[in-house]
Amino acid sequence: MRATTYPDESKRDVARTWHYRGAEFCVADYLRHRYALHFHEQYSIGLVLRGALQFRRGATQHTARCGEVSLINPGEAHSGHAAGGDGWTIRNVLIAPEIVTACREEITHGDAITFECPVNADRRIFDALFRLHRTTELSACEIARESALIGAVTTLVRLSARKNETRKLGSHRAGIRRACDLMRDRFAAPLTLDELADASHVSKHHFLRLFNADIGMTPHAYLVQLRLRAAARLMKSGVCIAEAAIASGFADQSHFTRSFKRTWGVTPRAYARASISASIFQ
Repeated sequence: MRATTYPDESKRDVARTWHYRGAEFCVADYLRHRYALHFHEQYSIGLVLRGALQFRRGATQHTARCGEVSLINPGEAHSGHAAGGDGWTIRNVLIAPEIVTACREEITHGDAITFECPVNADRRIFDALFRLHRTTELSACEIARESALIGAVTTLVRLSARKNETRKLGSHRAGIRRACDLMRDRFAAPLTLDELADASHVSKHHFLRLFNADIGMTPHAYLVQLRLRAAARLMKSGVCIAEAAIASGFADQSHFTRSFKRTWGVTPRAYARASISASIFQ
């Protein structure tokens, strides 16, 4: 496994990223970097190694300090920055839901799970996740890497997750889901607020209020995130950065680069290089 360091323009924030079996890893030392409000389809799990991370999950602010773990569920809007002036060092991993599903079958019998508490201070979880990072980053042994992944996710689920209760969506929430589905289907094409409101069966003004309350960000911000995720998938498949940006709905390359870094913490170039390394050296 190879990973390369890419300093950003400030020469003070440094991040390194790599991929393994559907999980995306990043280790970063940040002083001024601020993650924009965004979401992932994966579980986002951060280990704070220095300083403290202040982050928003949904509508509330939280702080994860050195030795603690931040936990974000798939689809939850979140942002993050240093809690103090000295910045913070973090190891973060995005874990696909199917990986969690494979590890949770014997624990929760297939029920969907969430991490209810945004911050966890259990040292067993921190240590298991740290071993996962170091093993996938440095080891050439496939058994060691896969065992570390299964062990870390299993520990996380056993000690931190709870089962979801099946709840029927109200009519307004169902409408918002229809609007989200429309954006997922047509993220690279022009969309109007009228179309999204019509899909939700409410007025435009009501739609904007409901969407912000339910998703935690504006429809436009949500659409940008869908485009960024699509571009990331294309780059992982070997498509060049410029083509991936255009195919995902970004007409402005500089806007794409800025948005990508504010969401992923690294530049598109660094992300693409890590994806190529993962395909060669795994």
